[in-house]
Amino acid sequence: MAYYIEANANNILKIYPYLLDLNIRETHATFRYGFEEDFDYDDLKKTVILVLKEKIKAVSSSRKTKN
Repeated sequence: MAYYIEANANNILKIYPYLLDLNIRETHATFRYGFEEDFDYDDLKKTVILVLKEKIKAVSSSRKTKN
């Protein structure tokens, strides 16, 4: 299981077991939002809506390459 680590220059602040990712067309994007195992559905829903409205930008993304 991958864990998202929230950190600053001095120390690790929090580790989350779930990250918010998006697959659309040929692109995979990761967002800087992590959730606990017992996450609140309404918090997840609000965050997803912000991503879909492009109010939250991805911190990394990748695209499939053509062979």
